[in-house]
Amino acid sequence: MFGDEYFQKFGFREQGFRAMFAELDTFHNPTIVETGTVRSDDSFSTDGSSTRFFYDYIKTFGGMLITIDIDPKAAEIASRLCPEAVIITGDSVNSLWQAAKRIDFLYLDDWDVVWEDHHLSALHHLSGLAAATRLLSSGSVVAVDDNRGPIGKGAYIRHFMEKVGATQILEDYQLIYRMP
Repeated sequence: MFGDEYFQKFGFREQGFRAMFAELDTFHNPTIVETGTVRSDDSFSTDGSSTRFFYDYIKTFGGMLITIDIDPKAAEIASRLCPEAVIITGDSVNSLWQAAKRIDFLYLDDWDVVWEDHHLSALHHLSGLAAATRLLSSGSVVAVDDNRGPIGKGAYIRHFMEKVGATQILEDYQLIYRMP
């Protein structure tokens, strides 16, 4: 599987990244859209590692990476580290709403979660999913980072996915679903 040399760097998130990349392997030239982007050159164990990993994946197997971040400094870092990715500087919900490209794999990870009060982050990520839903087709994969049981960024997404009949692939620190 792609990325075995990287997975050990993810620590407690290793299982989620292994599951995500197993799902990516089911697509041909996937369009990957990520909210939240890389913030430093060496960030595998904390944040931003997904951007570099998704980029390496598309460079190896083909496809397109679109990464969205509201922070111009983060977008600048992403442009330097991932020069062939599409970098969007702006609010992720609005950017997803304005987008026109079909999404095979959506990774929601842009509004940092405050564990003691995760509701704003959870609502933001549900809003991002709502904005992107028209671009997802049957079989598209949606992953949400930063979850601890019933709390985290995916708290409301979990409920939505159950209601629409999405298949849950993983419930761990990342929630991963395949659209019906």
